[in-house]
Amino acid sequence: MPCSRWSCLLVVLLAGCAGAQGVRPILWAFPDVPRDDPTARTEQSLELVWNDSTALPEYPNGPALWTRTTSEVVVAFRVRPDGTILPGSVQTTIVAVRDFRQPTIDAVSRWRFVPFGENGRDPTRWTQIGIGFLLGEGCQPGRPQRVARWDLRSSTNKMLYVTHCIPELRSPH
Repeated sequence: MPCSRWSCLLVVLLAGCAGAQGVRPILWAFPDVPRDDPTARTEQSLELVWNDSTALPEYPNGPALWTRTTSEVVVAFRVRPDGTILPGSVQTTIVAVRDFRQPTIDAVSRWRFVPFGENGRDPTRWTQIGIGFLLGEGCQPGRPQRVARWDLRSSTNKMLYVTHCIPELRSPH
């Protein structure tokens, strides 16, 4: 069961546009662990390796897009000491619209963190995040079609908002 109590987030670097090149680090706060847990690490944050050209969730094609539906998904997952997501650990805990569940799982499953320990010696760590799917009007050539921004103001709910560009509807002339 994922923890609901979070430690302080020390430093945050914002993820930029989806078309940007390179890898951006983000320090990620992990839930506090009980003091009586002998396997718990005392380190309270890890560095997320964020490659936003491949790790942003895709907006689902089909009815959600046609009706311009927006949604939020809360996802919990385990990070292994080598920085990879533990296969099969990604779980959606809240899904406002069902069509957004699988794109969220697919994206989060590819996320990578900077390794924080040795396999077999350090436990995996549970964490969770909310992902908001938004739509933006008016795609522009040469501009990113997906833009990400983090909302880290809350100490309990970290949100990644992904705005997907949709083309303007033009009336026939």
